[in-house]
Amino acid sequence: MASTNFYLDKKTGRNESPIFLYFRYAKSKRVLKYNTGLRIDEKYWDQKKQRAKRTGKFPNHPEFNQSLTNLTGYINNIFRTYQNDNIKPTNKLLKVSLDKVYKNIQPEKEYSELRVIEYIDKFIEQSKGKKQKGTIKTYVSARNHLFAFQKLSKGKLEFDDITSDFKDDFVKYLTQIKKLRKNTVEKYIQTLKVFLANATEAG
Repeated sequence: MASTNFYLDKKTGRNESPIFLYFRYAKSKRVLKYNTGLRIDEKYWDQKKQRAKRTGKFPNHPEFNQSLTNLTGYINNIFRTYQNDNIKPTNKLLKVSLDKVYKNIQPEKEYSELRVIEYIDKFIEQSKGKKQKGTIKTYVSARNHLFAFQKLSKGKLEFDDITSDFKDDFVKYLTQIKKLRKNTVEKYIQTLKVFLANATEAG
């Protein structure tokens, strides 16, 4: 059974926080995190109802909440259609379909065809000159370990492949095969999260 939730991203440090849809499916083993494009001040957000509060201080709340309701309907219909057509849904398929009906946009071909390592290479290149050299060095090291781990699976790593089980296996690889220290492993896992967060924010 699939479920839909909306949560604020409070890490931005801005007055208004972006709202993300979390769509859990495949017995909750997979989660699509989707940027709704909507932002709201936390004081006008009802986390229990996962909607904007009905208040005159936020006069656009009817249209705002309707957008969230529409989005819930879109993702459920998309998911149901894939199931009826005997197509195994993935985050990529769901996102592309949701972009079409909700945002009326087509994904950029360059990005939509990128796999994890290719995306990380692009991200590192764009980060040069913006991040400190030590940070870039950590990015490159984490990327190289991930690339080496990818070779063991004899396939190119997709974003949908990075599940909690994958992260556990990657940690075992870093600790048992590469013999890295715990703090180094934690640093690379945190870097992996940075890569994934940036990819999510980008699309």
